[in-house]
Amino acid sequence: MTDHDDEMAAVIATSRIKADDNLRKFADGFRRDTRRWVLSSEEADFLARIATRRISGRALLSNRHVRKAAHYALMEGLVDASEDEPARQWLWITMAWDTGLTLERSPYIDFVSLRTIAYQHLRRSGIEGVGVVETDTWKNLTGEPGRRMASHVHFIGYPADGKRVKVTQVAADMRARAALPNFLDAPSVDIQNVSGSPTDFAQIGQYMLKPPVHAKNPVMRRKGDRHKFYDAEHAQGSTARLTEVFSHCELGDVLFSIGGGTGKDIASKVRAAVRHEIRVRAGAMPAPTREEVRRHWSSIRENNGSKKFCDCRIITRAEQRGAEKS
Repeated sequence: MTDHDDEMAAVIATSRIKADDNLRKFADGFRRDTRRWVLSSEEADFLARIATRRISGRALLSNRHVRKAAHYALMEGLVDASEDEPARQWLWITMAWDTGLTLERSPYIDFVSLRTIAYQHLRRSGIEGVGVVETDTWKNLTGEPGRRMASHVHFIGYPADGKRVKVTQVAADMRARAALPNFLDAPSVDIQNVSGSPTDFAQIGQYMLKPPVHAKNPVMRRKGDRHKFYDAEHAQGSTARLTEVFSHCELGDVLFSIGGGTGKDIASKVRAAVRHEIRVRAGAMPAPTREEVRRHWSSIRENNGSKKFCDCRIITRAEQRGAEKS
């Protein structure tokens, strides 16, 4: 190996350590939330399958092994792409608008719409690349009936035509669109140039698919100022609730790409790594079906967790296909 190869291997190894640490912290939060739950052996087995055991058949986003495989592949794919296209203008984009807001008590999250809206607006702006829908929990806002869940989009991309763009101009154009409102009066779209360092791309890949190990605390810093988000400890039950939400969807419901080039190639690498992880093999338990997920959570919540929590309504590609057939 050359010195450069050694450097790239060290970059990936460092980001893997960070990714593993976040997965561990989220798993610790899930254990804290569920340690006093009263469960049947079948319910306990179900929780292990959706969260900690190796599974086959379905790429549940709640499962740490599925997320880890996707995590590693995305980091490596981005580092390779940055090496292959060192002169390209890379853009780090966050989109947070009101469609992704719901309440933790009764989450309604339409992953199909969120992906479609982000895809349409990014493509309209001439941007290609790869993105994910991330979901986290906010601390209570004054006057609201419980905590918010918020889904938003992270995207790493580049101008489709290869020409450089002014990020402030592209961001301002997207923010001005009526379809991307933000009720906190915060910018619905933020775009930054990425320096091009392999370390930066590894960190972005690690960030994009990390589990939400912290809650977000939207604080108004000064009268008339916009809200700023700070990391905070999850409230009791929030990590388990997020795990419940993630158990209703698969990686393919949150991962998407635009264009037929680098972004598609990176997404394909991530999907291939996840397919390899969920292959049928010794030691892997079959992932629960969508009906099993709904049935078990309904049963578990009868005796455990917040009595204010209702069933989750999570719209995925599979749910959409089922609705179209009915």
